[in-house]
Amino acid sequence: MDLLMLAFVAVIPVLSVESLLVSGSDVSISASVGEDVTLSCSVDSHIPPEHIEEVSWKKTDEDEDLLVLLYLNNKTLPESSDEQYRDRVEFFTDEIPKGNFSFRLKRVRTEDKGVYMCQVFAGELSFSATVVLERLGFSVSHIMVLILCITASGSALLLCCLIYCRSPNTVKGSTVQRTQ
Repeated sequence: MDLLMLAFVAVIPVLSVESLLVSGSDVSISASVGEDVTLSCSVDSHIPPEHIEEVSWKKTDEDEDLLVLLYLNNKTLPESSDEQYRDRVEFFTDEIPKGNFSFRLKRVRTEDKGVYMCQVFAGELSFSATVVLERLGFSVSHIMVLILCITASGSALLLCCLIYCRSPNTVKGSTVQRTQ
């Protein structure tokens, strides 16, 4: 009986599967030019954040990938960012121990529109998630300035018309007075 029990235990496999789940945003992110925006990337894993070797954010274009922000061996390396992103991107460092590798993109530009990929590497495991930044438009303050400019231009034009029409010595009026 003991021999039979021993054989039974030997055929039961012990599963030790490590998994790494990375999630971004399910919906596209909208932003206005000049505003700050947060792009989300969360690591849901049994692997502690200090064992995550690398997290890289890249903007994926048709012809090339631009490195936006890099976290390597427990350090953020902003100097490795592509030139157009330097001094405009930052991780939420207090959130990294919780597996949150979201980042803030400051002063959004129209050329920032596109697909961003968060790639996570931990040992032999790797996984990625994407976030789409779209609908870059004008902010409320930009629209208000535009409306103010249009209103001021219209008011100046109206004022010029009123001054011209009320003037007693118009060319037509002075010609009529001389002939009589």
